[in-house]
Amino acid sequence: MKTKMPPVLTDGIKCYVGHFLTISIGYNRGAITERNYLTDTAP
Repeated sequence: MKTKMPPVLTDGIKCYVGHFLTISIGYNRGAITERNYLTDTAP
């Protein structure tokens, strides 16, 4: 990036992106474990 952004703004973006990644990773992991659980317990 050529334009210099204020540090508060970049910190806010980093925080938002990190928060979003954490949510998506946690959701994917939960879905995977749930799928494995369902296939393991299926008759």
